[in-house]
Amino acid sequence: MSNSRWIDFSAKHALEERLDWPRITVVTPSYNQGMFLEATIQSILLQGYPNLEYIVIDGGSEDDSVQVIKKYEHGIAYWHSRKDWGQADAINQGMRLATGDILCWLNADDLYLPGTLLEVARQFKEVIGRPHLLYGSALTMREDGENLEGGSRVAEIFSPSVLTYWDYVVQPSSFWSRELWLETGELNVNYRYVFDWEWFIRASKCSQFQHFRRFFSIYRLHASHKTGTGGSARMKEINEIVERFASDYWKQLYRIVLPRYQQILRTRRFLMQMRIPGASVLLPLFYPRILKEAGFNSRRHLMVIIYMFGLNRA
Repeated sequence: MSNSRWIDFSAKHALEERLDWPRITVVTPSYNQGMFLEATIQSILLQGYPNLEYIVIDGGSEDDSVQVIKKYEHGIAYWHSRKDWGQADAINQGMRLATGDILCWLNADDLYLPGTLLEVARQFKEVIGRPHLLYGSALTMREDGENLEGGSRVAEIFSPSVLTYWDYVVQPSSFWSRELWLETGELNVNYRYVFDWEWFIRASKCSQFQHFRRFFSIYRLHASHKTGTGGSARMKEINEIVERFASDYWKQLYRIVLPRYQQILRTRRFLMQMRIPGASVLLPLFYPRILKEAGFNSRRHLMVIIYMFGLNRA
C-alpha cells in the first residue's frame, strides 16, 4: 500500500510567528509499530512547536500503522507507506525531503518529553547555519507483559575518542543542523543495528557536539525492540565499528571479550537467579583472565563492552 500527502502549514501558523523559530524537521521511520506509533506521533505534535515539519516514512506496515498515520495526517507534512531497505533507508528518505534548519529522527516506539523541541530551538539559535549537534539524556520505559519498569540513559560528556568504542550518544535525544547532515553524509544502509552510532562517529569528525544536561525523550524497551533482539548480528556490527574507528587497545579488548560473551551472559543469569545485588557490576571479578590478557586492571573498561553488547537488556 502506498500513499503520500503534502500539507501547507501556512494556514495553521502566521508567518511572523514562525519566522522567530528555526524550522525543526522530525522524521519517524516506522514498520509494524502500530501499537506504539500513535503515542509517538502525539508526543511530537503536542510539543506545540510553531515551526515543525513532521515526516513519517512507513515501510509498508501490515498492521494498523497506516490507519494511525491517517488519523494525524493533518499535522504531518509528508508520509508514505511502501517497502524500503530498512530503518536506515527510511530515515535517509525522510532526510532527503526535510527542509528544516534542525534535523532529527524519532523511532516509532519512542517519545519526546514535553517542551523538548522548544528547548532544542533555544539552544540552536546561536549556531544556526553551522555544523552542530546537541544531545541529552533519556528516560527509559521497559515493558515486559503487564510489568512496567522505569530507568534512565544518561549521556556522557562529549569525547570523540570515547565515541569510537562506546556509543554514549542517546539517539532519540540528539538533534543536529542541516549543515552537519550534509557534511557528514547519509546513514550507512549496510548496518541494521549500529547505523546511528556509525553516523555519530563520522559527524564527530566534522563538529564538536554539545552535551546538554536535560532529559529530552523516553526510550522504550519492549519484547520486539530491535536493539534488544539483535543477538550475535548486532554484536558483529558493533565489533565492525570498533575495528573501523577505535584505537588498537579497544580493538584488542573487544576481540578478547566477544568469544567469551555467552559465558559472561550465563554467569550474569546465575548471579541474578541467586538474587545477588549488582550482578552486572560484579561480573568483571569472575573474569580476571580477561583483564590480565588485555593488559589492564580497570573493571570499568570491561563493563563498557558488556554494556555495548547489550547485557543490560538480557
